[in-house]
Amino acid sequence: MHGMNKKIALALVVFIVGMQEIALVAAGKAKEWERKFGAAGGVAAGVPATPAQKPFDPNRPLDPEEEAGMGAFLAGLAQPGSGHRVTNALAEFIGEYIEPKTYELVATLNNRLPVASLAFSPDSTVLASGSYGGTINLWTVETKKLLRTINLKFVISSLAFSANNKILYSANASPAGGTINLWGVEAGKLLRTFDINIEGFLQARAFSPDRRIFAAGSRTGTITLWDVETGKLLHTLQGHGNGLWVYSVAFSPDGTTLASCSPDDNTIKLWDVNSGTLKLTISSIPGTGNIVGQPEIVTFSPNGRMLASGGGIHIINLRDSETGKLIRTFKEEEDAISLVFNPDNATLVAGFKDGTIKIWDIETGELQQTLEGHTSSVHHLVFNPDGSMFASSGFADGDVKLWRRPTDVQEAIDAARREYAALHPIGAAPAAPKKGPRLPSTPKPVTLIVKAITNAYKTAHVKSIKKGNLQVLMQDWLNALAAGNNQGMEKARGAINIIDPTLGITLQTQAQHITTLLRGDEKTGAARRQAIAGNIRKDMQ
Repeated sequence: MHGMNKKIALALVVFIVGMQEIALVAAGKAKEWERKFGAAGGVAAGVPATPAQKPFDPNRPLDPEEEAGMGAFLAGLAQPGSGHRVTNALAEFIGEYIEPKTYELVATLNNRLPVASLAFSPDSTVLASGSYGGTINLWTVETKKLLRTINLKFVISSLAFSANNKILYSANASPAGGTINLWGVEAGKLLRTFDINIEGFLQARAFSPDRRIFAAGSRTGTITLWDVETGKLLHTLQGHGNGLWVYSVAFSPDGTTLASCSPDDNTIKLWDVNSGTLKLTISSIPGTGNIVGQPEIVTFSPNGRMLASGGGIHIINLRDSETGKLIRTFKEEEDAISLVFNPDNATLVAGFKDGTIKIWDIETGELQQTLEGHTSSVHHLVFNPDGSMFASSGFADGDVKLWRRPTDVQEAIDAARREYAALHPIGAAPAAPKKGPRLPSTPKPVTLIVKAITNAYKTAHVKSIKKGNLQVLMQDWLNALAAGNNQGMEKARGAINIIDPTLGITLQTQAQHITTLLRGDEKTGAARRQAIAGNIRKDMQ
């Protein structure tokens, strides 16, 4: 392992100092990098970056796709939380020394009681676990030791930390309702408390991302939204039906939408948090393969674009969070009872009743890894903010397990961040180019859009049994693009999505990039749309 780390470090140093003129694409490309490389890639996409100038081997030029990926890779390395996609780039460009997709067990924490909730502090130094027996345990992540225990009554159904790591929010459930408590993390002292007066056991629960609102679903079919500062009831949401059990609630990353699900009415509902009104009901559509599947758990992707649900008929569905359209279905032999996205938006992790944990690549639908270790159903999963680690909890075994990227992967990423930051601190003026072998310039956003669409189409065309239909629908999409007919584009994309979901989501994403790219350019916008459509047609041949 140590020898492997040396190889990785050497390859990184040679590679990073060898880069000569990487000019990062701004605006339109930032959104693409955010989708592919996580939030750090998106933020860094607008940051000019030129590493130290040293000779580069002219016999090994980068092709446009490699260079675009490397630009995002280097940008991500300079930021914390660069995520799984940057790790993939690392593996690709240093010769596949490492396997970036795997996690390994690093610790088992004995919670002693069945776990009802988990939360990492924003700085990843503390893990909080709440139990069905009314205790909250605070664990030091680095040492894996118990920091302190807070004793309460009834189930600790939800936990969340403040952005400054100093306050822990807890929801304490009881058959008669529950309470919200605010604790000082350092001393474990109670700072504030207020009651939640609802009927039925508090099963579904979630704090909003800014901790200002608490959502509580009940066994009576209602969902209540509470102001955490004042303790006042904001809204009562009614839509699942009287007496129907609301199993799960989840806030969108921006806190404006709440998702809820119930296996009793077999629906997922999306609510406007500000007004308390119902935005969308997702239900099964007979004869289409679009099955909601008795949903018992629902969660948003970190970028807010996807919604995942799992339930009682051995399926996990991935949907567009705006329209509810089905993107992909994962079929298993067991029921998924916990779901979480990696912060990079690239992988989905599910916990099952048989104690296993499975990780899928969202873009390809491939199963990346199956983790074993729990002796009972995995009820809860949570990632730390940068995606380098996640925690899982078994129900009957009372264990909390910590899973981390293999040491050599994380050490290589950390070393590369330090090396890159030393060569080019964020905010520093780019070094002036020196004479010498010149790398190819970073491709323009239009080139990247065209390449992304044509690659996805060619892949779909090869494996599809409906090649003729796919070709016709693709031409319909391009005609609508050239005409600026967004409704026509979406209609064609919806039909394509049924044949090949991967191509469907690629078209949706790239259409958003085109809109961003042409925004504010009304004079030449029509001509540029036609040119993009023409380039895609040409590249498809």
